[in-house]
Amino acid sequence: MIRRRLQRSLTAREGVEVMQGHDTRVSILPNGLTVVTASMASAKSISLGYWVKAGARDETASEHGMAHLLEHMAFKGTERRDAAMIAREVEDRGGFINAHTSREETAYYLRLMPEDIGFGVDLLADLLTRSTYPDNELVREKNVIVQEIGQSHDTPDDLIFDLYQGIAHGDHALARPILGTVESVTGFSRDNIHAFLGRHYAADNIIVAASGRVDHDDFVAMVGEAFSPLSAAADTMPRHASPWPGMTAPRRLIHHRELEQAHLVMGLKGMSVNDDDALTLALLSVLYGGGMSSRLFQEAREKRGLCYSVFSYPQG
Repeated sequence: MIRRRLQRSLTAREGVEVMQGHDTRVSILPNGLTVVTASMASAKSISLGYWVKAGARDETASEHGMAHLLEHMAFKGTERRDAAMIAREVEDRGGFINAHTSREETAYYLRLMPEDIGFGVDLLADLLTRSTYPDNELVREKNVIVQEIGQSHDTPDDLIFDLYQGIAHGDHALARPILGTVESVTGFSRDNIHAFLGRHYAADNIIVAASGRVDHDDFVAMVGEAFSPLSAAADTMPRHASPWPGMTAPRRLIHHRELEQAHLVMGLKGMSVNDDDALTLALLSVLYGGGMSSRLFQEAREKRGLCYSVFSYPQG
């Protein structure tokens, strides 16, 4: 992802730090919550959400799959809304709500009409600060995730990347599948959820963002009020880089399945997204395997007919 460089300035208003550049603005609220807007005056809708710096890499071994379970449970009811009401209130407005968990983060997001931005902020804050995680829903959702794990194991183009992460990162948390295992997920309790929440879901570990027809100052004011129940400081463990295995020769893993196709992944040691050459690498990846005109696609599929899909991407 190409990131626009932002000019940095400091406003006197309540000591809020603001970064400005073109139509993108970033404010840091007094409690440490980061608020970002990308204003597009011609847009007919808005997208908004919050991103938590808590993904699979932040789990302890006993929490394997917790970040993903928590993402599921956020939609199962709050002190003010039950699960059905959450879905109904969004869809009655023609909106869309979803979430995802990666190894680096967990995100919850909405797409709405601009006039419904107040509702969107209120709903997101409700999910974040007032979710109840009912026991009956926890039992049901753990079963749902067990089925999701089974589906992933049955989907070779998903499974192949989990196998690759395992061989690439060894004993590091990045090596573990995001979904967890059947054993780890079925063993979780509400106490485990609250312990993970308490460490990671705090203001200084979260970004709230909106794009579309949105006014930055109005959005900051709404977020500041709605998200005020958040605790200020997360109690996170420091993130440690994965020790890329010392290798004197290529490492290979072959996983046998009775399938019609073979699925292959090849990975090389890359660089941090903050590296000066990260954008150069991203551009090279697009040229190499980023679309139908890429070198890989043209050679492997169009000229030789060796595969149906082929692509490359940088990870960092």
